Amino acid sequence: MEPLIIQSTTNTPSVRLSKQTNKFLISGVSLPENVLDFYRPVIDWIIKYFNDPNPESVFEFKFNYLNTASSKIINNILQILDEQYNNGMKVKVAWYYDLEDAETKELGNDLSEMLDIPMEFLVKE
Repeated sequence: MEPLIIQSTTNTPSVRLSKQTNKFLISGVSLPENVLDFYRPVIDWIIKYFNDPNPESVFEFKFNYLNTASSKIINNILQILDEQYNNGMKVKVAWYYDLEDAETKELGNDLSEMLDIPMEFLVKE
C-alpha cells in the first residue's frame, strides 16, 4: 500500500500516512477552502488501510488550529478509527496540543467523549 503524503500549506495540514513505517500523522493548520476535497483522499486511504492493517496503529493529530468544518471531518475520521477499534483492531489516538491552547485540548476531549477508542492527550514539545 502506497503511503499518502500531503505537504502542508498555510491553510492545510501535513498528512503522513504510511503502513510501511507504521506512522499515521495529521498536523498543522486545517482550514481548507473545501474540507471535503482535501480530506476525501485521507478518509479513502484510512478505509483501505483497514482492509489489511498493521498489528497495532497509533494515529496522531497535532493541530495548531482547525476550523469547525475541519473538526467535523476529523470527527468522521475518529469514528472510522473507533469502529475499527470496536471490531477488535488495536488502534489508538494521540491528540497533541500546545500547553497554551486550551481550545484544541478541549476539542479533543469533546471528541473523545463520543468514542470508545483510547485517546491519549499529549503536550507538544
